[in-house]
Amino acid sequence: MNSVSAIPGVIRNASLGIVTIANNTGSIGTGFAIAPNGLIATNYHIARKVRIFVILPSGKHLNATLVAKNEDADLAILHVAAEDLVSLELRQTAAIVGEPVLALGNPFGLGLTASAGIVSALGVSIGKTNQIQTDAAINPGNSGGPLLDIKGNVIGVVNGKSTIGQGVGFAIPVESVRLLLNSLP
Repeated sequence: MNSVSAIPGVIRNASLGIVTIANNTGSIGTGFAIAPNGLIATNYHIARKVRIFVILPSGKHLNATLVAKNEDADLAILHVAAEDLVSLELRQTAAIVGEPVLALGNPFGLGLTASAGIVSALGVSIGKTNQIQTDAAINPGNSGGPLLDIKGNVIGVVNGKSTIGQGVGFAIPVESVRLLLNSLP
């Protein structure tokens, strides 16, 4: 099976672990399950508000608690009272320039959408972190969603796009998620 024919299956499988995250300001973002016991990865800029809740793929709303954060990397791990989340696999190897990727998220509150592209560059300095650059379409609401390889493994957390130009999006490398996850007690 070639990579193009695998895309619908990757999206279908990954969609089971994608959640919508809303906060007390009315902002909407995306997150994804990283463990069946209620752990969810997202961006800190979505999760830093006082009241955060998660909308599961089933439509169920759950209050979320911020359990770990890395403000410099704009990463957060949330916990919800759920024991049966479908978690996405965190890839063990770094992204490769030129590899195909999928960005999944909830842009503009439209529900789950997917866009495809490639890894355009690695180690792009954004703020205090080095990020993955991609040409997959990134829009408001995609923040916190996964950047997936063609096998459906998470290689990054979508973080934003360039405000100048087009087709320049960024994701925090999955290694940063693993470090934050390992910091939990």
